[in-house]
Amino acid sequence: MKTKQLRLPIETLSSSVPIRSDMQTLFFTLVSLLLVFLFLSNVHAQVYTQTGLPEGAKHRIGKGRLHGGIAFSPDGTRIAVASSIGVWMYNAHTGAELALFTGHTESVLSVAFSPDGKIVASGAGRKWNWWREDSEIRLWDADTGAHIATLTRPPEIALTLPEIGQLEVWELVFSPDGKTLASASGEGAVRLWDIETGQYRTIAEGPFIPSVAFSPDGKTLVGGGWDYKIQLWDVATGQHQATLEGHMDRVHSVAFSPDGKTLVSGGWDKTVLLWDIDSRSVRDVLTGHTSIVLSVAFSPDGETFASAGHDQKIRLWEADTGKLRATLWKHTDSVDVIAFSPDGTTLASTSYDDETIRLWKVDTGEQQMTITGHWRLGHAAFSPDNRTIAVEHEPNEIWLWDVVKDQKLATLTGHTRRITALAFSPNGSTLASGSTDTTVRLWDVATGKLRVTLGEHADRVTAIAFSPDGKTLATGGNRNTQIYLWNTENGTRRLTLDAHTIGISLAFSPDNQTLGAGGSDGNIRLWDVNTGQLQTTIYEEGGSIQDVTFSPDGKTLASINGHGVYLWDANTGQHRTTLWGRTGNYAMLAFSADGASVAVPRIGEGIYVWDVHAEKLHTTLEGPTSETVALAF
Repeated sequence: MKTKQLRLPIETLSSSVPIRSDMQTLFFTLVSLLLVFLFLSNVHAQVYTQTGLPEGAKHRIGKGRLHGGIAFSPDGTRIAVASSIGVWMYNAHTGAELALFTGHTESVLSVAFSPDGKIVASGAGRKWNWWREDSEIRLWDADTGAHIATLTRPPEIALTLPEIGQLEVWELVFSPDGKTLASASGEGAVRLWDIETGQYRTIAEGPFIPSVAFSPDGKTLVGGGWDYKIQLWDVATGQHQATLEGHMDRVHSVAFSPDGKTLVSGGWDKTVLLWDIDSRSVRDVLTGHTSIVLSVAFSPDGETFASAGHDQKIRLWEADTGKLRATLWKHTDSVDVIAFSPDGTTLASTSYDDETIRLWKVDTGEQQMTITGHWRLGHAAFSPDNRTIAVEHEPNEIWLWDVVKDQKLATLTGHTRRITALAFSPNGSTLASGSTDTTVRLWDVATGKLRVTLGEHADRVTAIAFSPDGKTLATGGNRNTQIYLWNTENGTRRLTLDAHTIGISLAFSPDNQTLGAGGSDGNIRLWDVNTGQLQTTIYEEGGSIQDVTFSPDGKTLASINGHGVYLWDANTGQHRTTLWGRTGNYAMLAFSADGASVAVPRIGEGIYVWDVHAEKLHTTLEGPTSETVALAF
């Protein structure tokens, strides 16, 4: 087996990889659920598309989703930003992309600069999702992007957790002397890491603490928790010092004043509290936010502090009086994290939901710049010639994107709820889209106009497949046991098939005669497309089937579940072999044009390419592909 050491970012669109020495080079293309595209107004497009590309990758379209973490370098010249594909480094004055640090196999959630500016720390995981392969902390050379060290917990810790996926690193902060790194993780632990040795001490285990901060003298660590309380610990001993109670709901963010005498906190009760550290009491309760306060920060001179949250607003307050100085309102959705520049003249903010990074002048409240390109896009489909890609863009839009020219061709609107399935017709002239609004819409790709709407579905449409001749469209729903076959010319329904299960995936045989459907009951059913008669039922052990596809010659049917890839004789339904390897969530399959290889995303590890004839793993394209939604040779 040959393994190519490719660090393939999730949003890398295309790479030219020689998969077999005795066959022509296959152009292997993938798009993930996390795929994001660069908006054309970004003047740094040509720089960003080549930044941080792994070996073998040709081009990047997109910069990954924002995940809140943002930090200024101590000299104020750079901004580190956490994204779904790594840590982006931006020029703080121009917004230009300087570098991309990759290596995590999950989204980066938190970033921090060491006080001397030489090290960047990043923490990974995926908020709110059940599967985590990477919850480690990485240390990088801030100038070169070289990986210095990885800070991890012993494997037995993960085994003691009640659920998989509670170790995501939500917050990182360096001590003032740079010798210690504090981390807050999803399982409720607060740890202090020795930067030199990589050893750690756990000083808290319990209710989730999403935010921690060192006092300016480095002697105290404070953490705000979802138990409505704020905890203080002695850094030297790890001993608990005090508990501050005042919030009426979850505490989400805490920050010390530069002199260490005041603590500011914000939480789900929509309030900002100022605390006197000496007396351990609330000094002031500030109101004005109309929703959850997600982030608070003090200016370096201590005269101003800022708060931001779900109400889309950033508020600047006078530290002495608690008087509101200004309200900054340009974000169009929740503001996740805010950070002051070292000289206090600039405030940076990020929003996962409006997909922007914004920089503000603190003295005037004016917005200096907006950094875009961190789009959140979902389901995707490639055109047959791989020159166009259709992508779901929230809330209900579909983007058609020219892959070669790197530009948006059209925005398709009409669905009233989220898009859940996309497929191009074999000649590329029509795009079919399914939605939770229970409709399927057929679009003219050339004009971007709606051709016809197919109703009558009882539930969301999550599976769509065109017949190879383009004359028939099969549709199915996530909770609907029926499969509909439609005439694509006039939009009339030809047949209704009872799949007897939910969670359906669909595929036509190359000769247009057979429809294969995999379901959550572990069965694959093969129907005669002309008569609607059930021909064969194949049972696959191992649970729900996530995808099915026919080989180009129609002789082999491939299916996938959470455990492996199964190859079946398409005529008899007999099991040929199983290609083992956990695939995880959002799994799918793709055959090469000659049918000699099948590609499969493996959660947290990249793309596995199997030799079908030899029945063994041939090549691994490594990278964070845990949520791949489109895959094509």
